[in-house]
Amino acid sequence: MSRKHNYQKKRRQPLAIWLKKYHKSLLLISVSILSFFLVIKATYAWDTYSTSKENKIGNTAFSVKLKEQFTPNNQWEPGRATVKKVYVLNDGNIPAFVRLRAEEFLLLFEMEIETSALSEGSGNVLSKWPVTPTATIERNQVNTWKVNHYYDKQNSGVFYKGEKTIPSSLSIDGKGLVYEWGEAQRQTTDLAFIDLKFGDVAGDDSSFTSNYWRYGNDGYFYYSERLEPGKETSYFLTETFLSPSTPNRIKESLYKLNILMGGDQALKETLSEWGHDSSTDPIYLLLKDKVIPN
Repeated sequence: MSRKHNYQKKRRQPLAIWLKKYHKSLLLISVSILSFFLVIKATYAWDTYSTSKENKIGNTAFSVKLKEQFTPNNQWEPGRATVKKVYVLNDGNIPAFVRLRAEEFLLLFEMEIETSALSEGSGNVLSKWPVTPTATIERNQVNTWKVNHYYDKQNSGVFYKGEKTIPSSLSIDGKGLVYEWGEAQRQTTDLAFIDLKFGDVAGDDSSFTSNYWRYGNDGYFYYSERLEPGKETSYFLTETFLSPSTPNRIKESLYKLNILMGGDQALKETLSEWGHDSSTDPIYLLLKDKVIPN
């Protein structure tokens, strides 16, 4: 009888205290990825997959999911946009803090240049028919996007040779370029021709007061509110736009954008684990008063 009484007493504790007790041992976190793949000025494909995790303690479930609204088009050409609205849904019954990260990958192929004076190129991607390619580039596996390796276009036996990756280290470690808010490095690469149109994302001079995303200077964008069960965030991303001035050298290139979501309980411990627990930290100041009350 005493054990039953103690158990019932513990269950009546405030949600924040009860979650803190189980926070470390049960890892109530959710991670999801939306993967966006395009072939520039050619046919394209979307690869969307989710690896969200749902954790349950009795009748209490923590679950947040990365969602999208996508309007397909037949080609992605200079001057055209692809609608891709990204947001997060709390479909569990525990309030959550959520954050998103954007990671980009770009692979350019060797071009057929008519004269050395045409630095931007006026021809097409140089088709090759190697007897034995050094390796095969798989369009859905960025760790295979390597310089001097070959891509079999539509499994036709016609190969394109990888000439350049962005970032340059992609050929080595398979990692993309994490989008940094206001980062100058991206603007010095061919990614500058791909404009990511963000939704309710606040800049330094933003007038947003609620329901927006703010960059945390760590590769992640943080939602400004505690996401309650059954609620959705505002849009993080709305579309991608290929600049009309996109040079010919990017023709047929492979581009991939991964949106990574991290979600955890709306506790101060979460802010600490995310590295935002300093009293002067902008993300801490944004969310400290929105933790689950004791």
